[in-house]
Amino acid sequence: MPYRNETEVEINLLRPLFTDILGYPSDDLEWRRSVDMQFGREKVTKEADLLAKHHGEPVVTVEAKHPTEAVQRFIGQLDSYAFNLQTPYSVITNGRRFILRGYYSFNSRINVIDESVDELEHDRWKKLRSLISFDNILATMREPSSPVRAPDEEKIKDYRRFFRKIHNAIRDRDKLDPGAAFDELSKLLFLKAAEDEWRQRSQSMPVLTREKIQEWESLGKGTARRLVNEWFSSRHRGTLPGRFRRSPADHTFR
Repeated sequence: MPYRNETEVEINLLRPLFTDILGYPSDDLEWRRSVDMQFGREKVTKEADLLAKHHGEPVVTVEAKHPTEAVQRFIGQLDSYAFNLQTPYSVITNGRRFILRGYYSFNSRINVIDESVDELEHDRWKKLRSLISFDNILATMREPSSPVRAPDEEKIKDYRRFFRKIHNAIRDRDKLDPGAAFDELSKLLFLKAAEDEWRQRSQSMPVLTREKIQEWESLGKGTARRLVNEWFSSRHRGTLPGRFRRSPADHTFR
């Protein structure tokens, strides 16, 4: 369901989630928990939206955000709250995106779950229940964190060859010097990352596809590059031109 503000995220999502689905007794849910934090010589008191406990032992710090706010912006704040409250897990959600963070040895911090609320609800919160429900969280805390694998040198070489091939294709096709070709490649990489973030927020279909590039190319020489540059400039301004937006009904371009 759509949430209009932070209060609705807390009341209509988090409260039933922790009580009815995750099974925490009301006595182990401390809403509006004060957090004493130290900034240099200054001591500041903040407030976490929820501190979930297991028989009085703090286990999950929880933050609700407004539906229009990007939760990634508040990960640092969430980590600080969890550190000060000494919880091994934390949760942050804006009613659309849901992140479960785990804190392990050697200051390792991992997004254990990073999915849309719709996906988690569709699965009846199975992943979350298996990890931090009142009945399962102690067992989860005893499990070691997933080890970080050493990078695969061959895959790294493959990526280098792949990006070099794209760079050379841009250079040769548009007759650019290597520096200018690298700039064009950087724009494409930036746009792809920006599109992924936009799609995650808006639950939209991809825009920057091979088929769409081919369509732009068919409009005439230089059209695709001009449109990509226009999109790149708009992303720096934090907007998305109308021709790149998709209709939620039929996913066609406006």
